[in-house]
Amino acid sequence: GVGREDIRRAIRFVEPTTSFRSSFAYQNCLHLWAAELIEKRTGLVWEEAVRQRILEPLQMSESTFDWDAYYANPNHVMGHMVLEDKSLWTIPSDWPYRDWVTVYAPAGGLKSNVTDMAKWVALQLGNGALGEVVINRPETVRAIRTPRICIGADPSFAGVASYANAWVFQSSPVTPWYWHTGGTIGMHAIVSIFPEADLGLVALTNVKGNKLPECLSNKLLELVFGAESRACPPAGDTLEDLAPRRGPGPTTRQDAGGAAAIPQNRLAGTYVNPA
Repeated sequence: GVGREDIRRAIRFVEPTTSFRSSFAYQNCLHLWAAELIEKRTGLVWEEAVRQRILEPLQMSESTFDWDAYYANPNHVMGHMVLEDKSLWTIPSDWPYRDWVTVYAPAGGLKSNVTDMAKWVALQLGNGALGEVVINRPETVRAIRTPRICIGADPSFAGVASYANAWVFQSSPVTPWYWHTGGTIGMHAIVSIFPEADLGLVALTNVKGNKLPECLSNKLLELVFGAESRACPPAGDTLEDLAPRRGPGPTTRQDAGGAAAIPQNRLAGTYVNPA
């Protein structure tokens, strides 16, 4: 029941834990301001602006922000979560918390597939152009990819990871590359760009918390560049795990279904918070 405008209004009351760009922290909320800026500049809602400016020119016709369109496609996947007992829970299409993805669509709500995402990767390798289609000028792409804050050393490849504008820049002795993981409800993915090899990777999975996308990206780096690394990073090496998170996901089917863990009469009262 909390929308983008609610979040934008509330976050002004959140006190920073560090000064600006003095340390790395990752969260989704500020993507909502990027979306608002685009809406003010184009006069279009963010989803429509993306459709007109990116999806249609690249002919990403199987990509959508709409849940109904997604489920209407007979070839779609269902998201999954691994519960505390290690069983796999299939998230139903009417799960009440599904709308989180819609609210935070600017941070990862596009529903797509490998075929369409390959076009996006090709655009990145073309520095903003795919054939005759130009989405960004090369100087814009460089600005987007310029590192802004150091994340830290990466023991996998004896390199350093830094955050740019929604890309992670990864240095290493063999080649620099860019990547970003993404995790939403029951889904986990990665896009990796290796400019020196004119190579990109898209890995999409439909279970939350697995490390297969990261494993594939690291393995590809080994095969193409001969890098010696841990082919598969241990838990905790993905972007989402580098910054602390609040609020664990469901651990049992009862939790996932939204059953209240505490009787309501114990929670009743008057609460005040500026956010």
